[in-house]
Parts: sequence; C-alpha cells; structure tokens
Amino acid sequence: MGRIAAAEKRAVHLSVEVGRGAHAARVLRTAARQQLAALRLSRELSLAVVSDRRMRALNREWRGKDRPTDVLSFPQHGASIGDVVISLDTARRQARENGWSLAAELRRLLAHGLLHCLGHDHHTARKARRMAAAEERLLGRRGMVGESLAPSRAHA
Repeated sequence: MGRIAAAEKRAVHLSVEVGRGAHAARVLRTAARQQLAALRLSRELSLAVVSDRRMRALNREWRGKDRPTDVLSFPQHGASIGDVVISLDTARRQARENGWSLAAELRRLLAHGLLHCLGHDHHTARKARRMAAAEERLLGRRGMVGESLAPSRAHA
C-alpha cells in the first residue's frame, strides 16, 4: 500500500465545538495523523475540541465527576479506534501552568486519549509504566503518565 493510500486510511474526524479553536484543530489533525502512523494504525479516529462547560457535562454523564477534565476517551471497535474529547480551556490552562506551548499540550492530551482508546490505562504501577513508555514513544518526551510518575511531581 502506498503512502497516499495509507494516509487516506487514517481518517481523522474533527469537531470543534468552541470558539477560537482553529489553531487547535490544525495541531490536532496533524498530530493525530502522525500518531496513528507511528502506531501503524489505519483505523478512523474522531476528535472533539470542547469548552470546559461541555467537558464538565460529559465528565458528569460518563464518569460521575462533576468537574471538567482535560481529556476523555471513548474506545470503539471495528473501523473506528474511538473518540477523544479534549477541553481547549483546560489545555490552554495546563500549557500555561507547565510552561510549554498549547500545541505541545494538545499533542500530549491526544497521545494520552489515543492510548486509552487502544486499551492502555494507569490504574496500577505496572500499567502506568507501560502507558508512560508508550506516550514517550509517541511524543519523543514524557507524556501525562510519565510526568505523574516523575519524582519531582506529585502523583495525581
């Protein structure tokens, strides 16, 4: 299969449900294609960029937690890997707090959500180390789980 055919197979469906999200959309579409290629996946991925208000409602509905979160993942089977929902408000805040660009934070959240869609989790130390290693392979640096395991950061 040629490069063009493989890229066409990596369909990324993106929904921006928040104002001033054009930059985030460009970053996420490119990052999603890169991460899917790195994982050698040709299945579809759906992404949604939402506000903290919308994320809070989703988090309350699906996880029973009445607060916004940064990323939610909804794994699927078959042609679709799943849905990854990212709060742009939270991503902006976290990027500012951590001293890196919004683009870096969006790639970080995407990698985390994508790996959850593929069955990774961080509920035990062993699984957390495995997910941290997968995030680092995708990002070329520590991801969300790796940061939480680092000695200088409090475990969330």
